[in-house]
Amino acid sequence: MDRPRKSIRNNNNYIFPDDTGKEYLKILIIVLLFFAISLISTFGRGWGIKYFWQDVIAIFLIMSSGYKMFRYEYFIKIFGTYDLFALRWKPWAYIYPFVELILGANLLLTNGSKFMYFLVAVFFFITAYSVLKQRSKHIQAMFACLDKTLRLPISLISLFESAIVITLSIYLLIFY
Repeated sequence: MDRPRKSIRNNNNYIFPDDTGKEYLKILIIVLLFFAISLISTFGRGWGIKYFWQDVIAIFLIMSSGYKMFRYEYFIKIFGTYDLFALRWKPWAYIYPFVELILGANLLLTNGSKFMYFLVAVFFFITAYSVLKQRSKHIQAMFACLDKTLRLPISLISLFESAIVITLSIYLLIFY
């Protein structure tokens, strides 16, 4: 039996996270869709395991930046509270989704390079470190750009995204 759901909004119109099994099922479906789109893209470009994993990263980055741009104001507001660079340099919160989009587009439109895999890995190591640092302070923030679609804490989603991208980037860096 599912736990009773918390109120979705408070007086400030803030949407609270809700980590029920239904929310985890949603993220699993989203990840499977990323893999399916990547598989289609790879077959369209010519099959190769390197290109498949590169397309997974690219689609992941492009779709993730798209979600962030969908609720841009909320993303900036929440991202600026936990990211190490955004705390020190405010414009970073504004350009982060665009950097993510550029990295994804580069991986999708090129054959990839060791430099790009390294750059993507470093980019997401920094993001993961920021999330882990804030998570250790037990700060729970909603992934604002997804609104009510996915009500998991931003730290969980960011760590999951970072883990996938870092793992695949390092794999491509080592073996290709």
